[in-house]
Amino acid sequence: MASNRDQESISGVATPEILVAQIQGWMEEQSRLAAKIQSNFAALADHADALAKLDNYPKAWDLEYKTLGNEVGGRVRLTGTAMTTMMVNAQAVVRDLPNTHAALGKGAIRFEHVKAIEQESRILHNLQHRQPNPPPFADQAEAAEQARLAAQVTALLADTTSSETAAPVISQEQMGDEALQAAQAQIVADLFARYEAAVLPHAYSKTPNQVRAIAKRIANQLTGATLDQRHQHAVDQRCVFVEPLDDGMAKISAVVEASLAYGVLDRITRQAKTILTANRAASRKRLENQEFDSTAATDPRTIDQLRADLLTDLLLTGVPHGHLTNGGESIQARVQITIPMLGLLTPEQLAKVRAQNPALQHVAGIDGNPILAGYGPIDHQTARNLTGQAPGVNRILLEPIVGSVLETDRYTPNTDLKRFLTARDGQCRFIGCGIKAARSEIDHTIPYSQGGKTTNTNLQYLCKSHHDLKHHSWTAQLEPDGIFKLTSPQGQQYVQEPLSQTMYQPPPAHPYENPYFGPPAPELEPQTVPPVGPAPPF
Repeated sequence: MASNRDQESISGVATPEILVAQIQGWMEEQSRLAAKIQSNFAALADHADALAKLDNYPKAWDLEYKTLGNEVGGRVRLTGTAMTTMMVNAQAVVRDLPNTHAALGKGAIRFEHVKAIEQESRILHNLQHRQPNPPPFADQAEAAEQARLAAQVTALLADTTSSETAAPVISQEQMGDEALQAAQAQIVADLFARYEAAVLPHAYSKTPNQVRAIAKRIANQLTGATLDQRHQHAVDQRCVFVEPLDDGMAKISAVVEASLAYGVLDRITRQAKTILTANRAASRKRLENQEFDSTAATDPRTIDQLRADLLTDLLLTGVPHGHLTNGGESIQARVQITIPMLGLLTPEQLAKVRAQNPALQHVAGIDGNPILAGYGPIDHQTARNLTGQAPGVNRILLEPIVGSVLETDRYTPNTDLKRFLTARDGQCRFIGCGIKAARSEIDHTIPYSQGGKTTNTNLQYLCKSHHDLKHHSWTAQLEPDGIFKLTSPQGQQYVQEPLSQTMYQPPPAHPYENPYFGPPAPELEPQTVPPVGPAPPF
C-alpha cells in the first residue's frame, strides 16, 4: 500500500502522478511537433533538389542546400550548416524510413530514437560494402528473401537490356548503367524496408542507445559487409576537431584507427612514467644527500598532466620535452592575439580612465583580457608567451571605449589593409559562421569586376563556403563602421557587427537597453498558483 507521501502533493501544486503524466503527455506532443518540423525540412530538401536539377552545374546541389539552410538558420538563430544537415537527415527519414517518421508523428517514439535509427541506416546506401557471396542466413525465410532480391535484380537487368526495349534508342553501355542504377535503387529500397521492419518495434520499448545497438547489428547483417570492409569505411571518416572549454582551455580530439590511438596513449604514458621515475630518483637523491633547499626545482605534475604536455609538445614541435610547458614557446603555428589597450595601463592609469568613463565601471575583463582568435578570452601569461615567443603572431591593440582598431603590430610582415581586416572581422562575416579569418577569404562586397574598390569599406572576410553562397544568391552591404548587412534570397536582412566591436563594446547601462530585448515585463502582484489539472488528453 502506497503511503500518503506518494499520493498527495508535497509542493501544493500537483501530485507526482499528475506531474509524471503531464511530462509524458508534453513529451509526446514534442515528438509530434518534431515530426512536423522534420516534414518541412524534408520538403525543403526536395525543393533544393528540384532547383539543383534546373541549375544543372557541378556546385548546384551544394549551393541550393546551403541557400535554404542559411535562410532557416538566420530565422531561428542557428548555423546554416546545422540546418542543411537537418534537411539532409529529414529527407532520409521521410523517404527511406516512412514508418519511423509516422511513429514520431504519433508521439509513439522520441526524436532520439529516430536519430539513432536513421544514423545506423546510412550504411545501407553503401552497396560497395555488400559481399558478392553473403554468408548463409540463420533461417530459410531470410535465405529465400535474399534469393528473391537476387532474382529481382537479374530480371531488372534482363528487362532493361532486352532487344525489345522501347524508344528512345540509346547505347548498350548506357542501358547497362541505367539498369545497374535501377537495380541498386531497388535493392536499397528493399533493404530499408526490411531494416525498418526489424528495428522500429524495438523503439516502442527500448531507449535510443539500446535501439542504436540493435540497429547497428541489423544494418551490418543486411549489407553483408565484412569487418574489414566496415573498418575501411570507418577509416575514411577520420578527422580532428577542437571543442572550446572554459577558462582558457580546449579539448582536441582525433578520430583515428584504434591501434594508432592506443599506440599514441601507450607512447605518451611510457614517456610520462619515465619523467615520473626521474623525478622520484632526483627526490631520493636529494634526501640521501640531505639537500633540503626549498627553492630547488621540482616537477609536481601528475601522470595525466604529463601526458597532456607531452602530447602537445610532440604535435607542435615533433620533439617531446620533459620540462613544464610555457604555453607558447614551442608553438610554430600562426595565431592572432587581440589585446585591449587598457591592458597596457598601470593600475593608477586604469583607475583614472575608469573615473573619466563611467560606463567602464561595470565592464568586467575590458582592462586586459586578451582574445585568442577562434576561441575567446585567455589569461595574460599565455598571451605574453604567445606574442613574445611565437613567430607569425598578430598583436592587435584595441581602444575598448568605441571598439575601433587603433593600431596593429604584426610580427610577421603583411599589408596594412589585410591586418586591418583581420583585426576588424576576426572571422567569416556570414550569419552564424565562426571560421576564423586565417582560414577565410577576403571578399569584395561590390565585386571588383563591377567597379568595387579594394578598400576596407568594401572588403570583408568570408569562408570559402559562404563566399560562394554570397555570390550565388545573397546580396551584401558593408557600412563604413564595419557593419555587414546580408539579404537572403527571400528578402530577409541580417545585420552583423564586426567581431572587434562585439567582443569589446561596453554593455548598456541597463540590461534592457539591448536592442534584441524589449523592456522588462511589469511586475505582477503575487497570486496563489491554482492546482494543476489532469494530464493533457494525448
